[in-house]
Amino acid sequence: MKKTLCLMVILLFAFQFVFPQENKIIQLVSVDEKTEKVLGAFPYDRKIYAATIKILKKYKPKAIIVKFFLDLPKSSLGDDLLAHEFINIPIFLQATINTEKNPNNLPKKYVYKNIKGQSNKIFSGDRGWIPLEVFSRNCYDIGFVDVRTNNFELVPIIENFQGNVVKSLHLAVLEFIYGPSTIESGKSLTLNNKTLPLNEFNEIKYDLPKKDELDYLSLIDVLNKKADQNKIKNRIIILGYDGNNIERFNTKIGKLKAQRLFYYTLIDLINKFNTK
Repeated sequence: MKKTLCLMVILLFAFQFVFPQENKIIQLVSVDEKTEKVLGAFPYDRKIYAATIKILKKYKPKAIIVKFFLDLPKSSLGDDLLAHEFINIPIFLQATINTEKNPNNLPKKYVYKNIKGQSNKIFSGDRGWIPLEVFSRNCYDIGFVDVRTNNFELVPIIENFQGNVVKSLHLAVLEFIYGPSTIESGKSLTLNNKTLPLNEFNEIKYDLPKKDELDYLSLIDVLNKKADQNKIKNRIIILGYDGNNIERFNTKIGKLKAQRLFYYTLIDLINKFNTK
């Protein structure tokens, strides 16, 4: 009897390493078709996002990644309400490099400094969509979401904005989970006592799941307080758009919506840096 029990324990322990456990770190909350049927076409006044974050905070997530560009002012009431909800919870914002003529200032505190070697061959630019100061002053971190190539098997870990090295949104979130990282430019990224290779452009390779079978929560369900709170508590929430008008990218598993691609790549990188 004791031998049988010991064997069962050993097998169960082994299976934990053979079969990946259910993701309990990241949860996507999406503006989807269901949401648009109720609230109308995306985008919305930012008071909607403020109300969503206010409800999410009651369910005690670890952090919230706002996957909307907040570079232009909207209604003053909506902007103020959203900025207020950035208090008392880590909020991550996204930025991107493009041809915007008059970008907002990126505060110096978001410049990445733990890098060795020259960082010449990275995604670079002087213009872009940078969060408004009303949002950037209260958020936890800002990360860039650009892609250098079209094969979508590589994601930049750092970029260069206006002559300064900055984090990708992936790296910003990974550091929140595991602590500070160090980079040897064009060679490696070290995080959570594990070192993974970077290519000469400071990109890291990721793996996608076999199928696009994303379990997400609808934003309208969050607003109506019908969402499963157990899928929010202690998780990092990605708040983004996943409707029919979102950009899609060609990948090995078909055309993926932008927010899903970000979700899958982030999950894969988290798995790669988990130290057993």
